[in-house]
Amino acid sequence: MYGLINLLLIKNLNMIKLFIGFIVGIIVASVGWVAIGLLTSVFQRAVVTPNPTQILGEKLVSTEWVFKSDHAKSDAVQTIKFTNDGKVSGTTACNSFGGSYTFQNNTIEIGPLASTEKACVDESRQDDEDHLLSHLDEIGKFAQIKIDGDTLTLTAGEESITFKDVNSQI
Repeated sequence: MYGLINLLLIKNLNMIKLFIGFIVGIIVASVGWVAIGLLTSVFQRAVVTPNPTQILGEKLVSTEWVFKSDHAKSDAVQTIKFTNDGKVSGTTACNSFGGSYTFQNNTIEIGPLASTEKACVDESRQDDEDHLLSHLDEIGKFAQIKIDGDTLTLTAGEESITFKDVNSQI
């Protein structure tokens, strides 16, 4: 008789242990799902809310820019275009150029750049081309970038170069 009672108690204890384990498992799983839900919500907000650098970067790559200089000696249209995959290209007064760039935290690093080597028959066009390429070489190594409406300005130290949105030129 005592054996039967012990057997029933052991079975009941095992059932109670299983039941407690089941309840604890449900609680742990619920806490885990709540934590995952909170983390997902936080990450979704982080992805959806653009920061100023993202907005600046989107404007940078969605626009073709025309070089503006008070020192221009010709009517040559010189351009620059940035792509999402870190490539930069453009036209100078007589040639075209291309290369790479990196953009982070409102800072841009351009280069190295390669250029075609067609001769400029007009000296004023050659001067304009040299002016743009030398500025890109000097300033583009590590420049602060600012986009204000349709104007792109790259600044390094006291030097800066300015571009206008090609569509604002029409």
